[in-house]
Amino acid sequence: MLKNALLLFAVFVFAVQCARIPRNNEKHRLDTDLLLELLRQKSDPCKSVPCQNNGLCIATLDNFRCICDSPYFGETCDGDPCTPNPCQNEGKCKHERGGFKCDCKSPFNGETCKLDPCSPNPCENDGRCELIGNIFNCTCKDPYYGNACELGPCAPNPCKNGGECEEDGENYKCICKSPFHGETCDQTPCEPNPCENDGKCSFTDEDDFVCQCKEPFSGENCEKGPCIPNPCKNGGNCTIFGNDTVCLCPSTYFGKYCEKDLCSKLPCKNGGKCTIDGNDFKCECKSPFKGEKCQEGPCSSNPCLNNGGCKVNGNSFSCECVPPFGGKYCEAGPCSSNPCLNNGACRVTNMTFRCDCKLPYKGNQCEIKDSTEPDILMTTFGESIMTNNVTYQNITEITESYNWTSSETSVVTSDENVSATTDIFSTSGIMSTTHEQGICQNDSDCMNGGTCRRMKGNEHTCHCTENFGGIRCEVNLSCIGIDQSCRIMNAVCVVIDNHAICECPNGTLYHRKSGLCEDICDPRKCLHGKCEIIENTYKCNCEQGYTGNHCDEKEKGNHENFVPWFTVIASINLFVCVLLIGMFCVVCQIKSSISSS
Repeated sequence: MLKNALLLFAVFVFAVQCARIPRNNEKHRLDTDLLLELLRQKSDPCKSVPCQNNGLCIATLDNFRCICDSPYFGETCDGDPCTPNPCQNEGKCKHERGGFKCDCKSPFNGETCKLDPCSPNPCENDGRCELIGNIFNCTCKDPYYGNACELGPCAPNPCKNGGECEEDGENYKCICKSPFHGETCDQTPCEPNPCENDGKCSFTDEDDFVCQCKEPFSGENCEKGPCIPNPCKNGGNCTIFGNDTVCLCPSTYFGKYCEKDLCSKLPCKNGGKCTIDGNDFKCECKSPFKGEKCQEGPCSSNPCLNNGGCKVNGNSFSCECVPPFGGKYCEAGPCSSNPCLNNGACRVTNMTFRCDCKLPYKGNQCEIKDSTEPDILMTTFGESIMTNNVTYQNITEITESYNWTSSETSVVTSDENVSATTDIFSTSGIMSTTHEQGICQNDSDCMNGGTCRRMKGNEHTCHCTENFGGIRCEVNLSCIGIDQSCRIMNAVCVVIDNHAICECPNGTLYHRKSGLCEDICDPRKCLHGKCEIIENTYKCNCEQGYTGNHCDEKEKGNHENFVPWFTVIASINLFVCVLLIGMFCVVCQIKSSISSS
């Protein structure tokens, strides 16, 4: 500091002397150059490059200052973060911007390689730490487990709702806070619901519960009811319908209490033995019968003709013929020799034959040729014939002796036994006729696979397949056992794969809670709208003025829709008012400034 002061004094004296020397004097020029060189040497302390490690030197008034390049530090940037080596355990120090980084040798780690994976012990609950290669491994004490022995019966705490966990060997026990209970304190007195049959559970002040039972159930837990004990047998499910109970039976059982199985209907014909096979039955047939129900035998094809009765005889059959027919197949009769001449049709009647002659032939065997060749009508079903307002009752046969003529249009009606034939002769011609025959004319008149068969007395009737009956085989006998149950459920009986079940009609759906087939479009569902069925659910089309899923909410009126518009208009008016006030204030300030000026 003293040197600097002396130097400044010398410069000052020198400057005074220079001022006295003329400017163009040579001595003045030399002295000035000398002074400038002295000042230059003294004023550049950075010339000697005092800042190490590429530090930037900046001259100050009395000395210099070093700005060090990272990571070096110190007055002359001679400080090195890696000197001395901060990395322990033979770690290698590397320069990094702002400091250093240690490359540690395994298994050490940490900022300065002083951390051991097992120090401090990472294994919880007194687990023992061991190094395996570069990583640690915890050997846990029972009952703990996990990478750091952090898991156990009470870790994490399995007890819910503030329950306290206590270890019990390898297990745990929860001490629950009232009113919670259960293995993990996750249940209340009403969880799970102790009230059976859809009873409602409620808390009491004593941390207990009480059940509100639905009719017709009763008991502390609503456990008593018409279906308890279960009256249904063979695994039947008891369901309450009104004041009665109905048993919903498994597929192989039926009856009011499911007490009958498929074999109780005796489905196996001709002495076959019935056994239950899974969800169906199986028939063991006696020889010579076969088929699913032992229904096929020597008489299955009905080989006996002319209403002859077929009787099984060993592995064959024999025919019991109705007089006047005979032969092995009852094929022989009064018409066997074809006694009708001239292509007349022979038919058996009253133990003999009768010939239906083709025009112009007549006679018992169509042996007489009729020269008049009258028109003829063959018709059936005759009990009476009416013409010219005269009715002929109880006519069983019309012969050539009847002669009905009229100049006017005549109407003849005839109702006789099935397959009876009536001959009506006319000289003026018949304009139109109507033919009807008995219960059936062909198989298509019989339902559910029934066949139209000729019976005794020239009558035809429908012969029904198994499980069907009625005049036209329209009654399903399989439904007799459960039809009453179906009606109680508002259901109908249908047969699927020879099994009768209850099925809800179209437009209804089984409601599990009530056990009934209820209308999908119950009028109560759409209070002010029309119900529309969509697959197995419904949609309410609301009347004008109503909305909601059940059309039970009134639509908001126009006066309410006005509220948002009123808010918008009010906001605009407020904005205009603020704008006008702001402009007024600006004008006032301008006037005030002008007045001040």
